[in-house]
Amino acid sequence: MPQTQATTNLQNMVDSGYDAATPIRNSYARAEAKHQRSYNNPLGAYTTADVRDKTSNEYHDTMQQNLGLDLSNAAQQSSQDKFNRQATVAGFTQPHLTQTGGTNVQTSPFNWQDALQIGGGIASGFAG
Repeated sequence: MPQTQATTNLQNMVDSGYDAATPIRNSYARAEAKHQRSYNNPLGAYTTADVRDKTSNEYHDTMQQNLGLDLSNAAQQSSQDKFNRQATVAGFTQPHLTQTGGTNVQTSPFNWQDALQIGGGIASGFAG
C-alpha cells in the first residue's frame, strides 16, 4: 500500500493522547483544600487540636491512596488507548495481499469400500 500524506499524519498522531493525570491531580488538590477549609469555619463545631489533626491525617492518607489508585488506572487506560491507536494505524497501513494465480486441486472423500478392496487385493497377492 503506498504511503500517503493521510497515513503519515495518522502515524504521527498515534503517540498523542489525553493526559488524564493533570485533571485527577487538580481534583484531589481541590478536595484537599476544601477539607482544610472545613476546619476554619468559626461557626462550626468545636474540636480539639488532637482530634482535628488525627481526622485530617486520616483524610489525607485516604486521599493519597485514592489518588495513587486513580493515577494508576489512568495510566493503564492511557496505555490501552495508545495500543488501540497503534493497532488501528497498523490495520490501515498494512499491505494488502492479492492472489495472482493458483491451481485447483479437487479431492474426493475417503471411500472405505475402495480401501478394503485394495487391501484385499494386496493381501491375496501375498498369499499366492
